[in-house]
Amino acid sequence: MAAIEGDDVRLAIPLAVEAVQNQNVDRLKVFDASGEVVHVIPVSPDDESRMVRKSGVGDGQLQYEQYLGQRPFHGQYRVVAIDQTGTELDSITVEFNCFPEVDG
Repeated sequence: MAAIEGDDVRLAIPLAVEAVQNQNVDRLKVFDASGEVVHVIPVSPDDESRMVRKSGVGDGQLQYEQYLGQRPFHGQYRVVAIDQTGTELDSITVEFNCFPEVDG
């Protein structure tokens, strides 16, 4: 999902710690609409202690965020979970439109 913080647009990717451990998820690859890798996000179940400080993240959850740009920002991204051997485990495609704030 796309999250907005001020005028910054971020891609927020929630994961369960148990799934990261059981499937040996090592990283998330983020592809743009043209199929190019635009971001690689390292993943670890050990990140849980740091994630508890993030808003909306509960016990047993991880939430990774990647800065995408400033509003207005529209996009389509495919996020792929990769294990330690380089095998694609799962993927999801997200599409969003983040418009500038309108006064009044």
